[in-house]
Formats: sequence, structure tokens, C-alpha cells
Amino acid sequence: MTTSRGEGIRRSDGPGEDDPRTNLAVGAGPELESVLVDWYRTRLGCITGLIDPSRDSHALEMQAVIEDSLDLGRRPPDESRRWLDQAHRSSAEHAAVVPDVLRSGLIRCGRRTVRTFIGKVPHRHGSVSSSSTTRVLHAIGDLRIGGAQQLVIDLAGSTRVDAPHHVLARSVGIGFRLCVPYTEEPGDRSRVRRIFDRHRPEVLHLCHYHASPATTAWYDLVARVAMERGVPIVQSHCVIGDPWLGTDEQHLVFCSEWSRLRSGTQGIPDSVINPGTPFEIFQAPRRPIPDDPVVGMVYRLDRDKIDESAAPAIACVLQEVPHARFEVVGDGPVRPDLERDLKAAGFSDRIIWHGYVPFAKLASIHRSFDVEIAPVVADVFGSGTVHAIASGTPVVGYGIAGLPELLRSEAAISTPGSPEMLGRKVGAMLRDDALHARVHATQWSHASSNFGIEGMISRYHRLFTEVAGHRTSMPSG
Repeated sequence: MTTSRGEGIRRSDGPGEDDPRTNLAVGAGPELESVLVDWYRTRLGCITGLIDPSRDSHALEMQAVIEDSLDLGRRPPDESRRWLDQAHRSSAEHAAVVPDVLRSGLIRCGRRTVRTFIGKVPHRHGSVSSSSTTRVLHAIGDLRIGGAQQLVIDLAGSTRVDAPHHVLARSVGIGFRLCVPYTEEPGDRSRVRRIFDRHRPEVLHLCHYHASPATTAWYDLVARVAMERGVPIVQSHCVIGDPWLGTDEQHLVFCSEWSRLRSGTQGIPDSVINPGTPFEIFQAPRRPIPDDPVVGMVYRLDRDKIDESAAPAIACVLQEVPHARFEVVGDGPVRPDLERDLKAAGFSDRIIWHGYVPFAKLASIHRSFDVEIAPVVADVFGSGTVHAIASGTPVVGYGIAGLPELLRSEAAISTPGSPEMLGRKVGAMLRDDALHARVHATQWSHASSNFGIEGMISRYHRLFTEVAGHRTSMPSG
């Protein structure tokens, strides 16, 4: 069954003859973005030294297939992707250190106590969904700041009393005081099994992202315990690269059609459920362009989304609009490089760096900008872009990855890697209030129809119920 694109959810039992992923599996289809090519090469590099040419001819063959595909800018065939995922998980399992149960327990207890006094409560969607009818265990490697973490909190906090959810995390930030039931467990197999036995989930929601070998091994452990217990898996894949491919007996959820096309896998059913935005928090009307406009960028400054190439984009915006100033919200390892490059270009006095800000302040910050930019190297969705649009602020960004699904208007989409074009499009919008209004109206119409949080939560709960029902309807033995 496949629903229309506009409904925000698309489901299939694997690609058919007219599905673009069928072509991707044999090396055709759209050219891979450079960030995905780099992802595959990095992944391959992590295990290349472990391959013994004299003993493992199959591994050498798969390695050659992947390298040949990447040389052509194409996604590797599914068989080689599955092999790469298995090899990486095996490598991570051998490298992972088994946690000392007593020491880990004392640390967890201490961290939880500290969190009670100094931790900040993240935003939690307040409504309880009527479609919540299934017990779900959410598994996520790290609970701090990010879209995957917010997804887990939104879903776990929207459940009925008779269908409780529980969150299992490998690590919870010391300053992050959760508002939903959770267990912090770094990876002891017997304790993970007891968590399953205690909460008796009907579905495991694996909120997957790529991180350290220890986190990779943790995800694999939790998923395999679910398979032991016969608990079906729904995997939300929220990042660049391939999902966890440890079994075909799961349901993949992608947050954009672009991500589904690049990372879907033949034989595994999937859906697209776009991340939801609490519009009641952000929604505000568009404002006329003032004489002294402010351009903003709101992103975690890490290389998976924003790298050093954002500096020329910011510089081109400030050159194009001499009377504008620029503000950056977010922090990360790229920030020192951005500050250095923009200082060298002579723009330091026109830029304000806010660092990380609490969620409660995001709405007012978005409303303080007249235009925002998204000069990303990749982004599977872009919740910050939707937050800006909901706040009455149009967004101009590169036409890469999932962003065109949000930006909608040609006046707001720049050629990827062309800071000059991005600067010109921002300048044109800040000089023409009618254009500014048209772009925002187009973006807001699409966002408000497709990216509400209530719709996202309902779709997830319906999917959990369908997947759990499929298990119970199967014959035993």
C-alpha cells in the first residue's frame, strides 16, 4: 500500500519495477551527494584493515563493488550495503567494552540524582494521542539535544495510561532531566533483557543514528534482544547514511522522501513520516522587511549538516546586503573555523554568535530574523527550517538532500555549494517585500499542511499498532 506524497506517509513492501530504489540497487538512479559518498568511504575505511585477502574473497568482492559504485557516484547495490552494515556491526561488537555492572549502576544512580537538581526539562508535547494503543519501548543511544531525541520525547509523552511507553537510552546527558519514564543502560545484555521482560513492549522503536563503535554495538544488542523476544521493530532512521540492516523483519521510517530514496532497502517495508512541529509555540505572521534587516542561521554546527563552507555563504549574504547584520544560533566543532574565516573576511562586527539556546527561546529568536539561511552540506529533513517558516520567517537554502521538500519556491532554493547565488537570493528577497511575502506564503502553506506534530504522532501510533497487530495475527510456531 502506498499513500500519496502529500499525506506525509508512504509505505511499501519493497521497491517494484517503477520504484527508483530498484534502479539504485543495480547502480543506476540519481547521483549520490558528496556527503553520502564520503559516508560510505568512511564506513568502508573503518573495516578495510580487518579484511584478510587470503581468507575472505567475498569481503574483497563486496569492497570492490562498493568502491566501483562510489567512483561512479552511485549508491552501492543492496547486497554490498548489507555486507558493509554487518561487517561494521561485527567490528563494533568486538571493539565495544562490556560495562562493569556495579560501577555502571552507581554511575547511573549518581547521574540521575544530579539531573534531578540541575537538569533542564526538554519541551514535551502536551496532548495525549487517542491513537496510542500499543506498548512501545523506545531505544536511543544518547538523550541530549537533537531531532531524534525530541521525536522520542514527543512520542513517549503522548501515550495513554493503558498503553505506556518507556525510553531506553545508552546515555542521558547530565543536564537533561527527562519528563518521560526512562532507563539509562550502557549495554549489559542481561539488564537489557530484564528491561524487556519488565515493560513487555509490543514494539521496539529503534531511533537509530550513527555514532561511536560502542553506540553501534549498543543498538545491535537492543535490536537482537527484541528479536529473541519476538518483539517487532520499527526503526526511525534520522541521519545521513544507511539504517541498521540486521534484519528484514522490521519497518523503516524515513523523515523525507529524499532519505527514503537514498537509504531505503529492497525487501524491507518502509514509510515516510515527516518530523512534526508544535505550531502553537512558533506560529506568528510574516513581518514587513525593515530598513535594518537581520539574517539568521539556526543549526548545530557539526560537519554532518554545517561545515566550513557556511562561512562564504554568510559572507556573500553580508556583501549582498550591506545594511544587514547576521546572527548565528547553535554551537559545535565547526564554530571556531567559521569565526576565524569570517573575521579574516572583515565581518566580525556584523555577526552575533548566540551559541546554544533553550528550546523555550527558539520561537522569539526565529521571529527576530527577517530571513534565515540553510547553507547545509546535507540534511535529511530540517526541523529548524520549519520552525523558522512557522515563525513568519522565510528560509533560503541550498537545494540539497531533504531541503527542497521544505523550501518549495525557486526563489528560495540555491545551487548547492554556490554561496554567491545564495547571497543573491537573500538580497533579492530583502529588497522586495512582495517577493518576501510570496515565498513565505508558499513555504507556510506547505509546512502547515504537512508538518504538524499532531499528525506525526498519530501516524507513528497507527504504525506501531499495525506492526504489533501483524505480529499477533501471524500463526505461532
